[in-house]
Amino acid sequence: MRIFLALFASVLLVGPWGPADAASEGGHGSVRQPAPKIDVRQALVGNTIAVRAHMPQSEPKDQPGRGAESVKTLIFMAWLGSDGTARVRVWDQASGRDRPVQTTRYTIEGDVLCLNAPDFGLAGKPLCTLMNIIGPRAFFAEGVGLHVMVRGDIRPGNQGNL
Repeated sequence: MRIFLALFASVLLVGPWGPADAASEGGHGSVRQPAPKIDVRQALVGNTIAVRAHMPQSEPKDQPGRGAESVKTLIFMAWLGSDGTARVRVWDQASGRDRPVQTTRYTIEGDVLCLNAPDFGLAGKPLCTLMNIIGPRAFFAEGVGLHVMVRGDIRPGNQGNL
């Protein structure tokens, strides 16, 4: 019984994360430093992004401000060339097929990526998103001037025959 109590006391004193000074060594209780900021231009240019964007279609007429009646999902791949051109392929949900590849323009200013393609269905407006690169191959974003939530991944080079 004494051995059990001693073992139990050591677990309470040390804890599953190590000795009390483990915080100074990066253990439990330590303050994590923020991850280094990833440059959006460097991460995206010359690569392909695979994107899933969710946009509200309209506000409920009986309860304004309560969210969207329906959500439009936009799925596309885009290869972003170093000269500001993009090759974009949009998934057509109605037919269950990809639409033909379109060549268009994009801009990156700071952390904001703006991309426009007729198949986006945004009445000629670009899809502008504040990009948050969360690793070497993944990102999420939120719309700039447009209610949209975006998530996607970054694939090296021109993938998907774009």
